[in-house]
Amino acid sequence: VAKENILRRFDSIITEAIETVNEADPNGKRVAFVPGAFKPPHAGHYLGARSFAEMEDIDEVRVLISPGTRDGITVNQSKRIWELYIKNDPDKSVEKISLIVPPASPVRYVYDMIEDKKQFKPGDSLVLGQGEKESGAAAERLASFAERKNPGVNVEYVKTKMYASGVSGTQMRELVLANNEKEFKKHLPDFIRKNDDLADQAWTIATGVNELQMIDDVIDEMAGAHAVGGYGAPLGIYTSSKDSKRKKKKKTTKSKRR
Repeated sequence: VAKENILRRFDSIITEAIETVNEADPNGKRVAFVPGAFKPPHAGHYLGARSFAEMEDIDEVRVLISPGTRDGITVNQSKRIWELYIKNDPDKSVEKISLIVPPASPVRYVYDMIEDKKQFKPGDSLVLGQGEKESGAAAERLASFAERKNPGVNVEYVKTKMYASGVSGTQMRELVLANNEKEFKKHLPDFIRKNDDLADQAWTIATGVNELQMIDDVIDEMAGAHAVGGYGAPLGIYTSSKDSKRKKKKKTTKSKRR
C-alpha cells in the first residue's frame, strides 16, 4: 500500500509538472534583478544595470538597494544618486530601470519574488548577472528553489560584462569622508562627470549637503557680517544696535473733580 501511495504521488507530481509546462506563456516577461548596497553607486554599478536595460529581450530592470547606512551614506542618498543618473542619461533604454528598497536584504527579495505566484507566472523569467569568476552555485540554488516553489518560472544567470570604474563602493565612501571631491567625480558615469552641474549635484547628495543647508549657511554669514547701515541680518531686516523699541506714552489720568 505504501509503495502504491508513493507511485501515485510521483505520478501526480509528473502530471502537475507537465501541465505547468503546457500552461507556461512562451512570451512571458523577463525581469532582470541588480542587487547591491550601492552606497554610493559609481559608474560601474550604473553601467551594469544599464547593460541589462539595453537588452531587447529584457522587459524590466529592478535595482535592489539594500536598506541601512554605510559609513554615513544612507539608502536615501543612494536612491537619489541613482535617480540623478537615470533622469539625465541620454540612453532612453534606462526607462526600464526601477529602484526598489526591500524591507530586508536584496537576496531575500529575489527569493520572495520567485515564490510570489501573483508576480511571476509560468513562462516568466528572473534574470541575474553572473561575473566571469563566479561558480554558478547561487544560480543552481535559485533555480532549484523556483522548481519547488513556483514551477514553470525560470531563473537565468547571464554572464555580464564587468564595468570597472576603478574604484569600489568602500573606496567611494572613503573619498566622501576625505572630502576628495575631485577624485570622487572621476568615478561617475561619463554623462554626469562631463557635466559640471550634474557632477556637483552627485557630490552634494553624497556629502549630505542640501540647498536649504547652503542657504542657511549664507544667512548665518550675512547675519554675522555687521553690514554698514544696520543691515547685517538676512533679507535686509533692520537691526540697529540702538534700542529700536518705541517708547510707550505714559498714560495720564486726570483727577476727577469732586
